Amino acid sequence: MFNKQGICWVNEGGKYNKDNNEVTKGKFGIINESGRVTLPVEYEDVGNFPLSQDILSDKTKSVSGFPHTPNDVKMAMEPKGHQNMMPMPESNLNYIYFTDKKSQGLADIRGNIIIPLTKEQAILPPTDKMLRLANIEKKKVLKAYYDLDTEVTVRIPDSETGIYGVFNHNLAIVTEKDGSISLIDKKGQKVIKGITKVFDSSEGYRVVRRKNMFGAIDSTGTIIIPIEYTNMLTQVSNGRLGAQKGKDWFFVDTKGNIVYEKYDRIGNYHNGYAAVCRNKQWGTIDLSNNIVVPLEWQGVAPVIDPQL
Repeated sequence: MFNKQGICWVNEGGKYNKDNNEVTKGKFGIINESGRVTLPVEYEDVGNFPLSQDILSDKTKSVSGFPHTPNDVKMAMEPKGHQNMMPMPESNLNYIYFTDKKSQGLADIRGNIIIPLTKEQAILPPTDKMLRLANIEKKKVLKAYYDLDTEVTVRIPDSETGIYGVFNHNLAIVTEKDGSISLIDKKGQKVIKGITKVFDSSEGYRVVRRKNMFGAIDSTGTIIIPIEYTNMLTQVSNGRLGAQKGKDWFFVDTKGNIVYEKYDRIGNYHNGYAAVCRNKQWGTIDLSNNIVVPLEWQGVAPVIDPQL
């Protein structure tokens, strides 16, 4: 059966296990809907990158995106069973990995080889169109990213001691040996260092904390809101970010400008409206700071549908 990409795995000489409906061993390849063999039937395993792997959530903790040991790399390359008479998983990336003799390579769904079979190299699922490559060399794990857009390999120097994560919105987190956080761009350059915590990306921006002060960066790692605020809401919404200095809360735009007057408490914008509080009375403002719900309530809910 063909998936929405129009491809299907095929097998010769394999073994079928009726208990789990899996086909293993033998040789695998890929054909398309016209019946053309796009990847020869000569590999121990073939597969794509399922949506569940393509859209991994933003990694904001010290989680490694790479295998730690040579044995981990070997396990990542182990051939997998394929469900008989079932289509390959859906994917939003038109690439296929292929495995043979403890080596892996990468091709597009038309069969063009992107990365040739490389001995003892595992190809790990991409995030933000950045593959991760882990290669065993002299009993060490060498790490690299592969940019699917530019087809450029970005190697992590063996001298690096930090824990390298996955990419999200053009940046990847590196947890340094001293516990601080750096962020690298798709060229492998550390664009910001000395961060204590990085929050989830929203609208292409991230709130960051350095020691006890908050600010925000864009998808290049450039500081767009100075790291000088005592607290912040952790998501940019409708181009606005809630920030606090002292006891006062206000909204800041993505150029770092304070755009609205001070409040005692505020909430994130939803569909162009935000809850605000002054003197323990809540109301709602729009993006122009016009009061649309008077500040006279004990609480207000986010605006889900402004047409209601």
